[in-house]
Order: sequence, then C-alpha cells, then structure tokens
Amino acid sequence: MKLAIISTLSLVALSSFGQGTFVFDQQDSTSEGSPPYGSFSSMQSAIPPWGQSFTPALASTDFIRLLFTDNNTADGLGASVYLTLHSGAIEGPTIGTSESVTMANGFTGPATFLFPASVPLTPGTMYYFQPILQDGGLWNIVGGSFPYAGGNSYESGVVHPGNLWFREGVVVPEPSSAALLILGGCTFLWFKGKKS
Repeated sequence: MKLAIISTLSLVALSSFGQGTFVFDQQDSTSEGSPPYGSFSSMQSAIPPWGQSFTPALASTDFIRLLFTDNNTADGLGASVYLTLHSGAIEGPTIGTSESVTMANGFTGPATFLFPASVPLTPGTMYYFQPILQDGGLWNIVGGSFPYAGGNSYESGVVHPGNLWFREGVVVPEPSSAALLILGGCTFLWFKGKKS
C-alpha cells in the first residue's frame, strides 16, 4: 500500500514541470549576437506574403526565434509581432499562430515566438512562417546569406535571395524544484519504510 502511494506521488511529481530547455531542430545560424551582420528586411516594406520556409526533422514545433532590430529608435515606439505557420505554400493553410511578442523601443536581438500548443509537423516536408506586425514603429528582421539549405525567404509570395535569420524547434520540459523535492521525499519515505 505504501509503495502504491509513493509511486502515485512520484508520478504526480514528475508530471509537474518547470521551465523547459529549447532544442533547436532547424536553424540557419547558431550566433544570437547583436546585429549588424547579414542584412535587414523591413517589416513595413516587405510585400506580403513574405516570410521563410524550413524543412523540419522533428514531428512538431513549439517555437520559432527571429532576430530583430529597431529601425527608428527616435520614434519612441516598440512593436508587437506574432507569427503564422503555414503548410503547402507561403499562403497555404494556417496550422499554427504564435503568441504575440512585444519589443520595447530600441530593442535589438532575438525574440522567441511560442506556440500555445505543439504544432504537429511531418518531418522532411517544407513549412512556411510569416511575421505579422500588430502595432508599433519601423522594425527590421535580420536576414541575409545565411547557409540554410532547407528553405528560402519569400517576398510577394516568391523566393527571395537569402534567408531570414531563424531558429526553430521544441521545448523539452524540465522538472520543477517542487517536483524534485516531492520525488526526493517519496524516495526517502520508501527507503525508511523498507528498513522498518
């Protein structure tokens, strides 16, 4: 009976997760240092539909990370951006929409777009994402001649030279501190009961 209770508590503890670890599936650069490197694509001047294609090796995605730089820090405006994920073509069916990311005025660096739930993908099949500016001033996404062979950047729905800087993958949950304490306590009780 004690063992059953301890096993149940252990399972509850292991199902409680803290922060996760980002595991990158597809990426065209491992450097997340500050721009300027590569070139810049202005979100306001890019002609829709525009974005980036990629070919996953994993069966789902939890996030996409892009590099941004504020095009006009003097305007005092930040920006709110989200991504749509498409299958089949840059204008194909939407299979996922990320949460919005808000960037403060003058922000430069990576922004991570999380999907509310894992988006199922077919490994080896090309998918497409589009950044959507909800509000804000002039913002640039870093792009350029990054060495990614599994996709291309798009503008006006056609292939554009180079790639956007991006990283895509899954979040692997890690046990929270509380879960580890509960598991440790359960293990201690089990060994104590075994000795008695």
